[in-house]
Amino acid sequence: MRDRQKSSFVDKAKSMVGALLGRHSAAETARWKDRAKALFPWAAEGLLERNRQRGVLTFDGNAHGTGFYAGEYEVVMQSLTEMKWVSKVVPDGLNYCFMWGSKGVAANVRASALAAKMDAVLVVCEDGFLRSADTWANLSAPDRYRHGCSVVFDTLGHYFDATRPSSVENMLNDPALCLTDAQRTEARRVMERIVAAKLTKYNHQPVFVPQVGRPSHRKVLVVDQSYGDMAIAKGWGSDRTFADMLEDAKREIPDADILVKTHPDTMTGKRGGYYTDVREEGNVFRVTMPVNPYSLMEIVDKVYVCSTQMGFEALMAGKEVHVYGMPFYAGWGLTIDKQKNPRRTNRRTLEEVFYIFYLMYTHWVDIETGSPCAIDKAIDNLIALRDEYRKVRETP
Repeated sequence: MRDRQKSSFVDKAKSMVGALLGRHSAAETARWKDRAKALFPWAAEGLLERNRQRGVLTFDGNAHGTGFYAGEYEVVMQSLTEMKWVSKVVPDGLNYCFMWGSKGVAANVRASALAAKMDAVLVVCEDGFLRSADTWANLSAPDRYRHGCSVVFDTLGHYFDATRPSSVENMLNDPALCLTDAQRTEARRVMERIVAAKLTKYNHQPVFVPQVGRPSHRKVLVVDQSYGDMAIAKGWGSDRTFADMLEDAKREIPDADILVKTHPDTMTGKRGGYYTDVREEGNVFRVTMPVNPYSLMEIVDKVYVCSTQMGFEALMAGKEVHVYGMPFYAGWGLTIDKQKNPRRTNRRTLEEVFYIFYLMYTHWVDIETGSPCAIDKAIDNLIALRDEYRKVRETP
């Protein structure tokens, strides 16, 4: 069925593109849009598989040509200055079609339809692991503090999608991709800088050591995520996964305080979490106040995660990490994994995983100028923006 759906999408791309560009009647356009949205998940998967078959295994950040992008995240276009960008008028020749995330929103449906119709390379985009001063979901924050400074591009799949290979998984799994001593040293330097500055994806949460749990008791952290996030299902997670995480933590370390960390997006009230209904009882304590992840790392020695980036930050902070899903950093010998990915056969050091993801795979943008930059400049900007934003929020 899936193969027929993928084939159907490609076969009907011409009519679908015509509808999406408004070349048919309103009723016919509406029908095609509904069909396109329904076929989108299989179509995108089929187009990424086509990339693999054609040997388009990675995306070159210096790529040039004509790129279609109809999304709203400026960081995509800012990070690729050699690209000629179009979002409405489609030229005869189209080299790349960019889609943000994995949802069948109109911009992504158009990108996949055009990639199929015009034989272009479909490229998926996502935020990097250092992003902004505040979360994108906080619509009350000024745009300056919600603007992202990093983006990753992949021609095979999303980095969080363990159901299929991604470019970064292939890079990590490639025994021929070896770091030099200088690159290892650079990875360690930048990691230490990030941890010392307590920089994370969203940097609006205050830096302080929370007084939570019982004094003088050992503490472990169980990390919640936004309910229904694609990183859960694609990262081999489910409701059961989160239930198992919490129960295992309570059973394996019965004398410890179990700290259940709320996800930043759920604090805005826009989305729920998997532990929204967990009660504080016995040795279970909820961490619902805004607090920097690295501040929490100072009071725990073990971390339980499904597929959150906080698991990788815990590794950078030197913590023991138990992984119940299959995030990009699992399966390389760094984490205690509850599942095994048979594709991931290589072993990597923390420096190698960091360097490949943050310094080879991620593209950085100077928030102040809107131009590509090195990771250190992005870090400088995030530190300055975090301090500036704190003062703005403290001003009556």
